Amino acid sequence: MKEHIKLIKMIKAFISSGLNFYEAILYIRENQEISERIKIVLDLLINNIKIGIPYKKAMEMNTFFDYELRKSLSKVSDNNELLKVLNRLESIYENRLKNAQDVKNMMAYPILLFSALISLLLFLQFIIVPIFRDNFHTNFNFITSWILVGIMIFTITTIIFLFKNKKRFDNLIYKLPFINKFYKKYALLEFVETTSIFIESGDTTYEAFEKSSEIISSKN
Repeated sequence: MKEHIKLIKMIKAFISSGLNFYEAILYIRENQEISERIKIVLDLLINNIKIGIPYKKAMEMNTFFDYELRKSLSKVSDNNELLKVLNRLESIYENRLKNAQDVKNMMAYPILLFSALISLLLFLQFIIVPIFRDNFHTNFNFITSWILVGIMIFTITTIIFLFKNKKRFDNLIYKLPFINKFYKKYALLEFVETTSIFIESGDTTYEAFEKSSEIISSKN
């Protein structure tokens, strides 16, 4: 995602200076700031265009890029339209990146709290309790605490598994009260943003809906 955003920003800068798309990717290919992976991807795109493969087909063949990026860029007819599509793509990718970071930040606090709880239980059971047992002949039972810890471990493991399997995660979220409303709004917003890219790049509304649906389905 970050590589896509960086590449889009660079293409925008060159297009705004008056270059066409092919000239822009030639200059970007020689830039030392891009990764080796992007250089390989651009080499493939450049070579395909050089040997006579139509620009549209060359873009669609380059499967490194997201589906919406390949399809939308293959439809543009001039630099003004290209800049409009690039701006929309940049906005969508940045929103997705921000949302992913927000989720990670939300998960960081419970994981930190959970780690502190385990550390505290271990400290109490193996450091403090032996001292009390030897000096005051008192014993403590931590079975309930460890059962709760086990439940928390199971819950966190399940959440991580569901994150990796988006379809099951979605099915679970849609069943939760209150949360499902916000999640449906987020999914609808992503669908509308993706659809608008295809409409702006020349597709009919029906074609844009079909392509957006294909993208959403492929993520599941």
